[in-house]
Amino acid sequence: MLNDHEKIRELLENKPLYATVDIERNQVYMQETILKLTELQFYCEKCEMSKPFHNISLDSIIFSYRSNQYGGFNEVTFDCVTCKKERKKFYLLVLRINNETFRVEKIGEYPQKELPKSRELSKFFKRDKDEYNKAVICIAHGFGVAAFAYMRRIVENNIFSLLDLIQEGVEPNSTLAKSIAELKITSPMSDRIKIANNALPDYLKPDGFNPLGQIYGLLSDGVHSLSDNDCLDKAENLQACLEFLISELATHKQNKEDFKKRLAALRK
Repeated sequence: MLNDHEKIRELLENKPLYATVDIERNQVYMQETILKLTELQFYCEKCEMSKPFHNISLDSIIFSYRSNQYGGFNEVTFDCVTCKKERKKFYLLVLRINNETFRVEKIGEYPQKELPKSRELSKFFKRDKDEYNKAVICIAHGFGVAAFAYMRRIVENNIFSLLDLIQEGVEPNSTLAKSIAELKITSPMSDRIKIANNALPDYLKPDGFNPLGQIYGLLSDGVHSLSDNDCLDKAENLQACLEFLISELATHKQNKEDFKKRLAALRK
């Protein structure tokens, strides 16, 4: 279980806007509660690397709270310890829930944290860059269902590109190659996913698992039946799986081309 400092650190470093954490306090200490946090870790644009950022407030206070208060707003600022120029500001809403519990909500962050976009996915989804950016922004702001809607549209728009990557690894005159070619004419999405999965190398199908079917099915479930929180909980793994799948296929294609060039050089 995370302690109070770890909860606040996780909230400020990793959680989207409007995320909350609850801080438990013994009633004896509710007369005046002070929560401190000295350091966070962020990427510094000036230093061009991850750096510690230190709380510049007196005694590293995040917020202080007295028993006669129902709640209040607080601003806290952290500066890069190396360059002293890069700065992160957070705006918090602190509410008293009961005699033992505070709720801290992150209601603002400036500048906006660099969104966790994948280089591989950005390259593959270049025609849908705006939609991919919107999906990542939705994740950063806690709109999980909206993010899944954008991601499903992106997968649908790029299924042919994905099939092209897969087709690079199959025999040109094989039944599988012909099936992929037929899919590009007209087929429901479920058929495209099924054929694409059959064409994937075995190492991308652990225990016969259908990764494309799982990804697309999860995106559809997210849009129709999952909550924002459920989608957010799955978003990181979903993006990681997509990134792995696409990067492995792209790397396989590049390695194959490099190998052919090396063989050709040997024949000269």
